[in-house]
Amino acid sequence: MKYLLLLAMSLTIALASQNAMAISWAKINKPLVVSSDKSISVEIPVGWVRAYDDRNQILATYDGLPIQAIEVLRDKHSDKVFEKIEKSSNGNMLASELAELVIAEMKAQSEMVHVNVIDNGPAMIGKNQGFKVQVTYRNQKGLEYGQIIYGFADEKNLYRLFYRAPIIRYFERDKQTFEQVVSSFKKGEKALY
Repeated sequence: MKYLLLLAMSLTIALASQNAMAISWAKINKPLVVSSDKSISVEIPVGWVRAYDDRNQILATYDGLPIQAIEVLRDKHSDKVFEKIEKSSNGNMLASELAELVIAEMKAQSEMVHVNVIDNGPAMIGKNQGFKVQVTYRNQKGLEYGQIIYGFADEKNLYRLFYRAPIIRYFERDKQTFEQVVSSFKKGEKALY
């Protein structure tokens, strides 16, 4: 019995470390950052680090993901876009409808306690008309975070840009960097297919 338990634990640790190594990180040396599938690009300051994987996203941080994170995502319209609330997006939705779905999805997250909406309105993402939502929430340990989400939809995809950091010190410090990332956003050629 002890042998089986030890074997099971060894396999679990091996699988966890293999998954942890699936994403590699590298320091940003040129401001233009392009997703692995070349569907989206933004400008992120030199000195930040970004994750490399084979997905349709860009994930970056300066001090580490618990301190601050910028994430840029492209998802095809599907039922899996808003999994917690079991809703989908489509290219005919108004920006305000998408914003309401984003807020509902955040409120359904078990790790986000006391979600408080600070701002919800129209915004430009690069050259695209969309929405901006700003919230505060507490994590399970009680630390208060600020989060800003920009987003818009085209006929095939939903695009979202996230910024998250603790309210204490980091949120305001890196907020302007995120706003510059948002204004530099561009859809890539593969995003249209």
